Amino acid sequence: MRKVRFALAFEAAIGVVALVAAWVLGVSIRPSLELDWTGVLFAGCGVGLLLLLFALTTRSAWPPFRRIRVQLDWLLELLFGDSGPGELLAVSIVAGIAEELLFRAVIQQSLAAHLPTVAALIVTNLIFALAHAITPVYAVLAFAMGTVLSLVFLLSGSLIAAALTHGIYDFIALLIYRSQEANGTRGARE
Repeated sequence: MRKVRFALAFEAAIGVVALVAAWVLGVSIRPSLELDWTGVLFAGCGVGLLLLLFALTTRSAWPPFRRIRVQLDWLLELLFGDSGPGELLAVSIVAGIAEELLFRAVIQQSLAAHLPTVAALIVTNLIFALAHAITPVYAVLAFAMGTVLSLVFLLSGSLIAAALTHGIYDFIALLIYRSQEANGTRGARE
């Protein structure tokens, strides 16, 4: 439970940093805090694309993907080894909201005010990739995942849609991780 509290505090701190940065930079978050059926549709499509990347990574025998799994196995066991679904859901919700506030609402919107949209998207997701770079190949995957989240945000106009996509994906991926661990199937692919 102590590790989950740390993860929650860390993600919440990201959210606080994002809110302070938004205030300092004059980034308005309020207009993107609406969600309609289009946003729900884009969020669902985003979750599907992220889960496709997850399946590719977890099912592939390619050595760089195996190294990612080894790193994730270690990290997720360290952080969430004794966590139940409720704790995983809490971390997923907080991470989805906090990281999307920082990366999509603050960084991407701030950059888009000074750069073309595509350039802002690329720079934002390079930063996102660096923040998630547990291996070089995982950084590439994180860039792709961040791009999906950026597209959900851009196409829906909704930060909530991006946060839902992020949080739902994280929760499902963590549940799958725990399920594979409990069934002893994760190591069987190695």
